[in-house]
Amino acid sequence: MSRNIGPISNKASATYRHSVQLMSVIVFVLVMVFSKASAGAANYKLKAAYIYQFTKFTHWPKNAFEDASSSIRICVLGKNPFEKALESFSSRTSQKRNLQVEYLTSITKLGGCHVVFISKSEQKELKKILQQISHQPVLSVSDINGFAKHGGIIGLMTKKRKVGIEINVNSSQSAKITLSSKLLEVATLINKKPQVKIP
Repeated sequence: MSRNIGPISNKASATYRHSVQLMSVIVFVLVMVFSKASAGAANYKLKAAYIYQFTKFTHWPKNAFEDASSSIRICVLGKNPFEKALESFSSRTSQKRNLQVEYLTSITKLGGCHVVFISKSEQKELKKILQQISHQPVLSVSDINGFAKHGGIIGLMTKKRKVGIEINVNSSQSAKITLSSKLLEVATLINKKPQVKIP
């Protein structure tokens, strides 16, 4: 006696194909998620390296430091997007000074920072933050969209996986910070005015 298993086999086959398709979609989504996460992490490693380089090409007034042995304080305000990328530079020196990385949650603790990276988490408070440090010798840096145009000193703009630099010259002058001509040459300048440059 023969058994007709055609309909059952077809149903099982369809179920199998559906499962394979579903798994393929899941794998694709996971790959995209992890790829974006990896790309985001790599992007902030690059931005951390930029910040380290900025400390080499920025001249602060003497009264910004207690003495010749004082460290350059790099502060991150808001949610830390760098993970430990910035800390990897804390063992290095810049302009014969040690580097000190700090993470802040309040603008009341910005006093004494020489560089402050303003995280995207602080976008709603950006105007207030910039007003507080506008006349202090603090190099403000952020990747908030239009940062330099809104009064920040250095904006890090990502376009087609490349990081570009925008510098608001007026803001740097208000902060009594002098930026090297080498840095100005590779940046898009906002509110350009004559400025004394260091080599």
